[in-house]
Amino acid sequence: MEAKQVYISFENQEYRSNKASLLICKAEIIQLQKRLVNLHALRSHKKRLLANLAHLTSSTEFIVERLEEKMPEHEMPKHLKRKISKKVEKTKQKIITANPSKENVVKPEEAFDVSDLDKELVELNRRIRELG
Repeated sequence: MEAKQVYISFENQEYRSNKASLLICKAEIIQLQKRLVNLHALRSHKKRLLANLAHLTSSTEFIVERLEEKMPEHEMPKHLKRKISKKVEKTKQKIITANPSKENVVKPEEAFDVSDLDKELVELNRRIRELG
């Protein structure tokens, strides 16, 4: 079976306006693609930050529980209070001077390669101006 092609001729002004309309639509589609790529990157970055936040809150809760366990009681003798307060001060100093580990530091996500989309968008805008 043979494929047949049909050719339609338009007036020059109508052809230019239709071609410009088509190129504008392509440019809008490319802008939407760029937005989707950026939204995807933001979503994955947000998930990592939320996971890091959950880890930090759980470790903070653990530290608070440990400190509450070591808190002196009201009826304790003075010599025991002194020993416990020294230990609490040492643990506070350790907590303050502790450096965050590299595992907990969130690295920004590698940016998606949108340079191809940018190039295509610039080319479409140039062609739209030419038809203009």
